[in-house]
Amino acid sequence: MQLNRKTVEQLSPRSSLSLPAAPVFSYPEKVLQFGTGTLLRALVDRILQQYNDHSFFCGRAVLVKSKPGDLTQIRKQDHLYTVVERGLERGKPIERAAVIATVSRVISAETQWEEVLACAANPDLWLIVSNTTEVGIVYTEEKIGPSAPASFPGKLLALLRERYILTNGDPDSGFTIVATELIPDNGKTLEAIVTRLARFNQLDERFIEWMRSANLFCNSLVDRIVTGKPKGEQLKEIETRLGYEDDWLTTCEPYALWVVQGNETLRKRLMLPGVDSGLIVVDDLRRYLELKLRLLNGVHSLVCGMAMLAGYTYTRECFSETTFVSFVRNAVINEFFPFIGVSIDEQVKEDYLESVFERFANPFIDHRWHSISFQYTSKIKTRVLPMLKAYQQSTGAIPQVIAMGFAAYLQCIAVVRKESGKFFGEIAGTEFELTDDALPVYYLLVEQYGLPGAIPPFLANKEVWGEDLTLIPGFLEPVLREYGRIRQEGIHIVLQDYGLRTSPQV
Repeated sequence: MQLNRKTVEQLSPRSSLSLPAAPVFSYPEKVLQFGTGTLLRALVDRILQQYNDHSFFCGRAVLVKSKPGDLTQIRKQDHLYTVVERGLERGKPIERAAVIATVSRVISAETQWEEVLACAANPDLWLIVSNTTEVGIVYTEEKIGPSAPASFPGKLLALLRERYILTNGDPDSGFTIVATELIPDNGKTLEAIVTRLARFNQLDERFIEWMRSANLFCNSLVDRIVTGKPKGEQLKEIETRLGYEDDWLTTCEPYALWVVQGNETLRKRLMLPGVDSGLIVVDDLRRYLELKLRLLNGVHSLVCGMAMLAGYTYTRECFSETTFVSFVRNAVINEFFPFIGVSIDEQVKEDYLESVFERFANPFIDHRWHSISFQYTSKIKTRVLPMLKAYQQSTGAIPQVIAMGFAAYLQCIAVVRKESGKFFGEIAGTEFELTDDALPVYYLLVEQYGLPGAIPPFLANKEVWGEDLTLIPGFLEPVLREYGRIRQEGIHIVLQDYGLRTSPQV
């Protein structure tokens, strides 16, 4: 049978499946959500569902779909869908599901723009959430007229202007606007773009002042791996256990984090005491941004080259091995922990690192190291290089494992073939496509100097790195030494010097 309200009434709640209580369906619309993707549905809407289950938020969300698409199926399901969380918690595998009733309706900005604007008349609606991808928060010069603007900032500006007109500029009628797009200062960047667009449209300065003073634009950070809807036999097995079919079903990891930069008023409206939902409202995001950038993204980038050269395909393969985890833990504690850019309690860093290892070892997620290596140079530059420089400036030495990580990275991006504008590398006889904006520079240098001769001029290239890395005292020598050892002895022998025995499951 298909998931819908009638189906929910026939189901019985159990430990592996939570169902929405009947009052949820009568809650007013308090949220306007730009974006119908799986991240918002599996994180933001899942959190709001938890709050509704505790009779705290007591509101539902209107979802706005910007791109064309058929909404027939989700409407047949009465806007219900299932989130299935699968992964490890305290080392043990878990699987649990929840039917989400947070969404009241989904409307199309393309064909139902008048309904989107009509939301501005709803006095209960106070929260706007967006996830329009990184290219969604961009400035586009466009006139705001009766039809739907092309850009998300244009749509938001039109909605804010409608609210202003309908409320006669009431200072208490503004929205809390939370951007979740993966760009720095996402909320404040959105505010600046909308303000600029308002001036381009020569809108009244009184409206612009209301927009900036009555509305709260918030930066936020989201962190959850969402794997979407399974296929084939895996989907059949899940739906058999659930007892129904669901075209909007999505899977994700158990870990959930949504950090919003806001004030005390917002904290009281959005945080339910005693419930670990994953939503946190803070005055300053920097601590959480730094933890994620260094201990999640940075560890990924540091280890990626070593893991690929050692023959691992997925993150779960090596992070399920105790020797590998111990190796990475020691490296991060010694070479990352002391140099994280904001003051964070040591226990907080250790707890976060352990959660990262557990997430990397998730047996339900096929997270390929090759995918992590996309735009490898940019990732090394932003996530790992600052740690190396901070270590060197503080100690006068070069961190050993970071040096080896650089050497492994340089080996992984070595081009063995160029064809039709594409670059290809090779590891253990297996060829794979490389995607990295620095490859044209590296490729030409390798053509000219060979390897390892191309490494010094590549690391010195200011267009790639923004500076000459060979000027970092003591940096070049250990990188070249580890690179030579990896080429001559192989990564397995090199890693054995660190007490690590690699046994890739290939």
